[in-house]
Amino acid sequence: LNQRYLSSLFIWGAGSLAQQSWVIPLSLLWKLAVIAIGCAFVMRPLSLLDLGESSSTALGVRLVRLRFVVVALAVALAAFVTSAVGVIGFIGLVAPTIARLSGARRPTQLILWSPLIGAGLLFFADSILQLVAGGLGDFLPTGAVTAIFGSPLLLALLPRLKIRHRLQQSPAFRRPRRWDGTRPVIIAAAGLLVLLMVSAFLGRDVNGGWAFTSGEFSVDVL
Repeated sequence: LNQRYLSSLFIWGAGSLAQQSWVIPLSLLWKLAVIAIGCAFVMRPLSLLDLGESSSTALGVRLVRLRFVVVALAVALAAFVTSAVGVIGFIGLVAPTIARLSGARRPTQLILWSPLIGAGLLFFADSILQLVAGGLGDFLPTGAVTAIFGSPLLLALLPRLKIRHRLQQSPAFRRPRRWDGTRPVIIAAAGLLVLLMVSAFLGRDVNGGWAFTSGEFSVDVL
């Protein structure tokens, strides 16, 4: 029904850095600054996690609160950037991997070097796109190009990550784990099923309000 918006949605899904002005980067600036302040506050507690859960708890780290804050910061950062420029594939997977393989171990080092390496990879991919495509560079999504470069690079780095994972899973690094039962898994699965059903039939109508899908539209959705 709205082909113009649909084409924009496809461009957003592929990840495009073609901007008409500095409005979007400037609107992201203060949001990223707020998240950077939040990251600065959690760097020291994250560093204490290297001592183990029991030791970090004894030093005053509240694990549940810390995990919630860290995940919230990561989700907010991804949401802000993705809503502005679209989906940029593989950068978020490759950049931390390169940082770890380059020697970054502590959370402070990872938080510092992963964005810098990711920005460098994105700049490299977009520069190659501009040089090769020429005048058509603004119409080709950069996210697709990062997938072309990123997926082979990630596959090349996986063997080294597996070797390191085996070393960390050796008896010297293993810790006993407890299984709390299947009840949380059942509750999570049931909640996910309900969420999927609601998301399939609840949405915006033509007037912009919320409504449940019914009639012939429900058949199309199914």
